[in-house]
Amino acid sequence: MFQLTGSVVFGDWRQILCGIVLAGVTIFLEYLTDIGSRFAPRISNSYGLQLLGMIVVFVIVFRVNLAWQRYWEALTSVHSMYSKWGDAFMQISTFCACDMEKVKFAGGDGMKQRLSKLQIAYDDSQKYFALLSAMAADEIHHGDMQQMDMRLNGGRQSGQITRRSKLWETGTHGRRIPNLSLGRSSVQGFSESVFDATYVVNRLPMPAEIGAMEMTPDRVHLCMTWIVKTLAMVQSELSTPPPIQSRMYQELSIGYEYFTNAKKISDVPFPFNYAQLLAIILMVFSLMLPIYVSSFTKSCFAGPILTFVVFHSITCINELAEILENPFGADMDDISLEDFHMHFLQLMETTTAALDVSLHPDL
Repeated sequence: MFQLTGSVVFGDWRQILCGIVLAGVTIFLEYLTDIGSRFAPRISNSYGLQLLGMIVVFVIVFRVNLAWQRYWEALTSVHSMYSKWGDAFMQISTFCACDMEKVKFAGGDGMKQRLSKLQIAYDDSQKYFALLSAMAADEIHHGDMQQMDMRLNGGRQSGQITRRSKLWETGTHGRRIPNLSLGRSSVQGFSESVFDATYVVNRLPMPAEIGAMEMTPDRVHLCMTWIVKTLAMVQSELSTPPPIQSRMYQELSIGYEYFTNAKKISDVPFPFNYAQLLAIILMVFSLMLPIYVSSFTKSCFAGPILTFVVFHSITCINELAEILENPFGADMDDISLEDFHMHFLQLMETTTAALDVSLHPDL
């Protein structure tokens, strides 16, 4: 789900109102020039305007470039994370399903025990991979920047400088795990608030597992531990050679590395001092814009239009950079990890269905 259109192209009502006010000021200054008032602006050299314009263009282009790099890196990390975890789930499910068929065909003593262990590993892998996806999406959504935004919106101006550990102790949502719903990926919906997201899973965690997730601040690492434990318990029952089995651990590890890259972007904000400096420069530029335009256009028709277009273009480009800087925010223009989670569940369901068709052609 992606939308990056109207809010950036047209801006909000405050930007439009400011543009109209500046255009009105330009008309007034043009009128003072026409009547020869001593208060009319008289600028004989445009060097100051050119210098200020160069500074504004440089700082905005640099911010947009850096913001796009953050957005693209975040999107790449999320795609790669789910790609690697999808490969790991496919390998685990395929190895377990094939060995269950081999055990049934071979028969012999201990068949039921081996089948039971393989079936448990097959089922648990589906459960824990769905939880892994949900916990990863939730942790990226609840990055430090989102937590600080919630503190700011709650009126806690004095608490904007704090340690990261305090966000868990006094944060809006504390250590509560995200909402989990039992069902299929086709019933996954989208929440209006990033902090009220509900993730569909194929099996709900047991009370002991819920307690463990509530106690730890790193739930993704906990789900990874459960998956690795499942693999270790069934490793001796798999006929797949150990070097091939190691691919499963490798894909899990690489996916976790991409998760930490996405979490890095969610936790580390754009430099605050640079954003404040740009805001001051834009304010000075906006105040000087009607004076410069009225001095060099000397047209009551072209002057206000040029003032409005220049001001609105600069502010909209700056707003675009603000949107791209935090790719995992709560705006409609941000990356929807609920959507990625839904597609991951669909991939799991497709893998399971493919194994059922290939191993049970009579069904």
